[in-house]
Amino acid sequence: MVTKVGSDRDKHGCIHSAGYIWSEINKTCLRSFELKNQLYNADKTFIASVNVSNDWEKAEVFSKEGYFLMTKRNDSTFVHPKAILKLGKNNWIFSDKKNRIVYMNFKQSLIHIP
Repeated sequence: MVTKVGSDRDKHGCIHSAGYIWSEINKTCLRSFELKNQLYNADKTFIASVNVSNDWEKAEVFSKEGYFLMTKRNDSTFVHPKAILKLGKNNWIFSDKKNRIVYMNFKQSLIHIP
């Protein structure tokens, strides 16, 4: 059986083999590795990508652990039932609820933190 290129579309029409995944915030397919905010694990071998809504009320994290749609708790924290995203002036930290660091940003974010 021959599989046609691009035939692996999900229910939103995103082609996973081309690196596209659904963004609930943007309501479109995107490539998480092209997002401006990339977080790394301690040895910089794994990457998580962060997408923040224009109104800064929601954030989504795309990582090897899965997809996390998070809601704003306060000016510097977004929460999900299983994880926390803390935004600092020069770093971002994504961790599980037990505060074990999963990913962090090692360079200043390209997006201004309000």
